[in-house]
Amino acid sequence: MFFLSSGLILLFSCVTNKTTKNDWNKLIGIWRLTVKYQTNYPTIQFTKDGAVFNSLADTIYGFSCTLKKKDLILFDGINPETHNKIIKLTQDSLIFANLLEHKTSQVYIRDSSK
Repeated sequence: MFFLSSGLILLFSCVTNKTTKNDWNKLIGIWRLTVKYQTNYPTIQFTKDGAVFNSLADTIYGFSCTLKKKDLILFDGINPETHNKIIKLTQDSLIFANLLEHKTSQVYIRDSSK
């Protein structure tokens, strides 16, 4: 009985922490940083295959990525994976507790201009 209840608890905790396809679909599109004049990552574009981070210094960063629980995990093929904690994800807003080298929250809104 103990093993059965422990197994069920583990199973349900995994199911509730699992990222759904719907979570990834919320990310797909172009996001704009709400802070003006930040050089790194003023726009991010998520596709079904990964993400492209732009900078004002005409640099483009491409990542493969995945969502796991409340983390966006980025892989660039050179550096180890980076975990970027998501505070909020809705159809219109995306807030990171940290994003790559930025240790402060980064607030993005969906770009609806296109």
